[in-house]
Amino acid sequence: MNCYGDIIFSGLADCITVGGRDYPIRSDFRSVLILLNCIETGAEISDMTEYFYIGEVPENGEELMLDFIGREYIPQKGNAFSFFGDFGLIFGAFMECYGVNLFRDELHWHEFTGLFMSISGDCAFSKLIKCRCGDFPDSRQKLRARKIARKYNLTGGRYL
Repeated sequence: MNCYGDIIFSGLADCITVGGRDYPIRSDFRSVLILLNCIETGAEISDMTEYFYIGEVPENGEELMLDFIGREYIPQKGNAFSFFGDFGLIFGAFMECYGVNLFRDELHWHEFTGLFMSISGDCAFSKLIKCRCGDFPDSRQKLRARKIARKYNLTGGRYL
């Protein structure tokens, strides 16, 4: 589900509204990354709703949380990247592409993901993703890409 249509008209949400009632959430990128790291390291998604919501959790809170985050960002075995495992390269990509310091700058989760999805193909992070997932017709290129991908392999990931 693409959340950007709602954002264009309503702005960046700091709550989820259900039945006319607002449920405050942790909408900053750091909070969502903490949540995703917990999921990546084995926590149940249902357990994360208590962290995501500030106060009471609405009915269908887990589904609403996943919609807010974007299901494509929920860690799964075989993903091409890990926000935590690759954070150094992601940090570098944000600095190189946007001048955004992820240790200092405040970003809403949807600001972060919008920039993340548009990271330049010239930065080291994009090159690593291409090595992990790319299709290389030349056998020498493929061997080199495999070597790089193994060097930066994620636990449990399968690349090339």
